[in-house]
Amino acid sequence: MKRFTACLLTLVLVLGTFLSGGLCASAAEALPEDCCLLGDFDGNGQLNAVDARWALQTASGTRSYDSARMMMLDCNNDGRLNAVDARYVLQMAAGVRGKMLVHMGTGEREPYGVPIYTKAQAAELVRAYTQRAAVGGYAVNGVCKITKDVDVGSATATLNQIIQSVDPNADINSVVGAFLGTGEQSYTVRAGETSVGRYDLQAFTFGEADIADYRQADNVLYIRLKDCKNPQKNGTQTLSKVTSAFPTEAEVRKTMQEQVGTMLTVSKMTSTVSDILLTVTLSDSGLESVRLHFVNDLTLNLRMSVVGIDGKGQTTTDIVYSDFVN
Repeated sequence: MKRFTACLLTLVLVLGTFLSGGLCASAAEALPEDCCLLGDFDGNGQLNAVDARWALQTASGTRSYDSARMMMLDCNNDGRLNAVDARYVLQMAAGVRGKMLVHMGTGEREPYGVPIYTKAQAAELVRAYTQRAAVGGYAVNGVCKITKDVDVGSATATLNQIIQSVDPNADINSVVGAFLGTGEQSYTVRAGETSVGRYDLQAFTFGEADIADYRQADNVLYIRLKDCKNPQKNGTQTLSKVTSAFPTEAEVRKTMQEQVGTMLTVSKMTSTVSDILLTVTLSDSGLESVRLHFVNDLTLNLRMSVVGIDGKGQTTTDIVYSDFVN
């Protein structure tokens, strides 16, 4: 135990020297009246490496403490001071553990500032919140745009003739846009309502294993999910774990038939979805908003009579969910 304490003290001292920006802020924090920061051993209204060093010194008996302040020094609330409390202080000072306020009159504790979420915690927070909001109510603003025009090479003019023989006001871009779901929708869904909007909120069921990259900046969580190929609406792939606002090959084939009949058919569609990004803005009461962004690169194999035509294009989708009711 002494060896562990000595090693931890060395770590604290090193971090206190080199991480002065995050751990050794000079200004005291503005705290509510009759409240103190948990782990503020030196009583200056801030947490840094000094508090962790004092915690270790107190635990080893080289520094005395006022027993009346035990409630604000005993970080893990086990009734004693030891190296665990020093580790808690260091983690809170570094921002990897949420800070806590202690009410000096009652000893009650409550979170202070923005909690720090791990990947697993962030996934669970978003899952639980969107699950409740999906039935409680929310506002949505979504848009899907063609960000790379559909390219079918020399067959473009012929395809446009076929399409315009059915609808004189249409062309290949408008037809492709129809089955890819391009356009913008803004609407509000209230509790008990059944919406038929393209961007209806569903519970986000992704987990830590689905996350490719994650970071937190103050009250915003940036979550990038793993890429997805040929997504299906069955909830087993990363994209379908957060939305159903994407076209499948069967839907494309059906819509194409509705648009231009049997003169032009879809033999195959390959869809590669990347940049699946969730930008989660936290509020005091939970989640303020969630922005979902993804890019869909498509390769289409079309058939016109007996002639095969290859095409490709790209869409980008952005959906913002807000005004949650939980």
